[in-house]
Amino acid sequence: MIETPSNKISKAIAYLRERFMEPLRIDELAKRVGMSTSSLHHHFRAVTAMTPVQYQKRIRLHEARRLMVTERLDVGSAGYRVGCQSPS
Repeated sequence: MIETPSNKISKAIAYLRERFMEPLRIDELAKRVGMSTSSLHHHFRAVTAMTPVQYQKRIRLHEARRLMVTERLDVGSAGYRVGCQSPS
């Protein structure tokens, strides 16, 4: 079976969703899904309209918001739990 760029981006998205709290290394993500860094950026943006880093930040923000609402955490605590280094 031939993997298309879209299939590889789907794998990258799944990886980011599973590990959104971890620091992101684009070169490692590209290698994991079998793409060059530039190809990953190009195809990721074409599929999601954002970069992998922007996508990870969006996931973190959504999860932090969820934690603030459901667990009544303050901004700093929620941010820390989702992998952000600073409350801002």
